[in-house]
Amino acid sequence: MEIQEETLNHISRELHDNITQVLSFVKLNLGVLGRNLGEQEKIRVNDNRELIAQSISDLRNLSKSLSFEHISVMGLVKTLEIEVERVNRSGIINLSLSVEGDRYALGEQRELVLFRIFQEALNNALKYAQANNFKMSLYYKAQMFNLTIEDDGVGFEPELLKDKGGSGLRNIVNRAALIGASAIINSSPGNGCSINLSLNPLVQETYVNGTYSNSPG
Repeated sequence: MEIQEETLNHISRELHDNITQVLSFVKLNLGVLGRNLGEQEKIRVNDNRELIAQSISDLRNLSKSLSFEHISVMGLVKTLEIEVERVNRSGIINLSLSVEGDRYALGEQRELVLFRIFQEALNNALKYAQANNFKMSLYYKAQMFNLTIEDDGVGFEPELLKDKGGSGLRNIVNRAALIGASAIINSSPGNGCSINLSLNPLVQETYVNGTYSNSPG
């Protein structure tokens, strides 16, 4: 997990510091170029500058979603809200998020893992399920936290979880186990997929390296 997060943080910095700077330079050059053009050409140049500006904004948001630091500062719910807005703006799939109960912090490590589970589930919905809608529900209770993820994709045979082809789905179960949570995945052909994850926020789980997950608070 540490190696993975270090890699993602590196990619995040590269996106933010290098690629967005290059795009900003291109946008600036287009602005200078547009001064010497006719009205119709200026309109086309300005349209392209707006597209580049939107790309810069999307890249910055994407870089934040890859960074562990962003989650530690913003928290799970706010980070998910930003991702929902970003993905919905793309028009690729329709995301919705609902939150019930009094929110509380689950600890940085737990919230990071939960966010990575969301990303894994979304990737599966986009890449394999051909889903149009993706719904997340968070339930906060005093001694229980639940995360439910549902899509309306093509679904799959339950036996896929036992095959190598279902590695993404097994990753979700394995990630959940790392933070002391249980994950139940249900699906059948033509009926989409649902993931139900639950954990007791008051129970600390020992990680492989002997450290503990952050306590809630």
